[in-house]
Formats: sequence, C-alpha cells, structure tokens
Amino acid sequence: MYKILLTSLSLAALSSISTAQITPSQTTEDGIQTTIDCFSFNVEDIDAPNGNPITSGENINLMGTLTGGTFLSNSPFQIQSTVAHFNNSGTTSASLSNGEVSFTGSVGLITLSEQIDAAARSINGDCKVLDFSFTQCTTVDERSGLFDEISVLEKGGSTVYYGEVGNTRESVSYTDAFVRDPLTGSFTYDSTRFVEPTDGATDGKDAVLAFYTVDERGIARELESNTDTVTILKDFTVCVECTQQVPEPSSTLLMGLGAAAFIIRRKR
Repeated sequence: MYKILLTSLSLAALSSISTAQITPSQTTEDGIQTTIDCFSFNVEDIDAPNGNPITSGENINLMGTLTGGTFLSNSPFQIQSTVAHFNNSGTTSASLSNGEVSFTGSVGLITLSEQIDAAARSINGDCKVLDFSFTQCTTVDERSGLFDEISVLEKGGSTVYYGEVGNTRESVSYTDAFVRDPLTGSFTYDSTRFVEPTDGATDGKDAVLAFYTVDERGIARELESNTDTVTILKDFTVCVECTQQVPEPSSTLLMGLGAAAFIIRRKR
C-alpha cells in the first residue's frame, strides 16, 4: 500500500520541475522493489474560501485523485500552496470547476526551494516526487471590464502587453498571444513560461504579471482593470518513485513450502 501525500509544496515551484520524459518502470534489486509511475491529478476539492477573497500568504490545499498509473494504484493526493498578493489593488479569490483551479484578480504563487527539497527527499518514507507539472493559462473574459479597456486602447493605436510591467522584451502582445475560445467567450494565453525556474531563483517568486501599455516617452502604465484577470491551473500531472521491500525468491519459496506442509498436516 503506497500513500502519497504532498504538504507544504508550492504549485508554481513544482511546475518548474519538468523532467519531461519519465518512463514508468518497476525493478527489484537486493530485495528492494523500485517503482516509477506517472498519473493525471484530478482536483476534486480546494481547502480555500471558494469564491471569496483570499488573504495574502494564505495556504491553499488542493485535494483529489491520481488516475492512469501503470503499476501503482490510484491514491488520494494533497498539495499545499501559498498564495501571495503582489499587487495590493483588488482582491483574489479561488474557484474550482471540472478539475481546474481558477484565481481571479491580483495573485502570485510563492516558490520556496526548501519546500521542493523536502518533497524530493521522501513522501511518507517510501515515495518521492520526481515531477509535478501543470499548465498555467491567463484568461480575459470578453464580458469583463479588462476586455473593454484593452479594446479601447487597441482601437486608439496602443499596443497592450502582458508580462512584467515595463519589460517589453520578455512580454507578449495581447493581439499576438491571446486566442479566442468560442465556447467560453474568452481570450486565453498559455503563460506557463512565466513560472520562475527553481534553479537560480533570486526571490523565490514568480514574475508579477499584468497587462500594460507603454507611452511615447517609454513610461509603462498598468491597466486599471488588471484585477479582472483570471489565472487558470489545469492539466496536472504527477510522477513519483516509490520503494518497497519484497521477499527474496528463496524466501518466497520457503514460505510457499511451509504453507503447503501446514495444509498437508491439517488434512492428516
């Protein structure tokens, strides 16, 4: 029985641990069985004020199930993340729909390397996480004030950027990057690349992202409706490595012979 429990982990930090191609396998050496397996993680509950404002630095627990493993049975799974406000204007709220977690408003995810190290060492003594990743999308609803503000600016000839305010080289153009989804009536961009890698991180935080414009003097200005931004985390995947002590072949044979002898003795 393997129990996989992740606590005190940062979503954003773990998403940057990308081992890309991990092949499930199971090997046995010196009586120790090592199993590497990968799952899809379906979020079924969030221990947070769902739909209500979230306090800066508040812990968010995501709970759900693992499915699709090759060797290991599906297990309950828990992740704890910390939400931090990097922009004090407006509030942040979390919501859950069809396994996707949405943060509305000004939000940032704290990434702490020591939390990752603790997770990598062991999970309940017999499992460790090799990879935890997800897709992070930034969404603009065409019924929102943010969409209206962007539309007015673009009609006036301004370029609206998304990224770290003022850093146009690393930012993306709203027109070029955001694609409309006709089913939801929203414009979405895969902003996973903005998640700060764990290696070489200086402040342990993701980039503070916002929509902004730059005037003719080179002065950047955040859009007033930035708090209408929705950040969606989805497509969670988890790969783990678990170890378990198994009987040596000779021990298994002796156990089998002992059981057979016991059955024969009882029949007599």
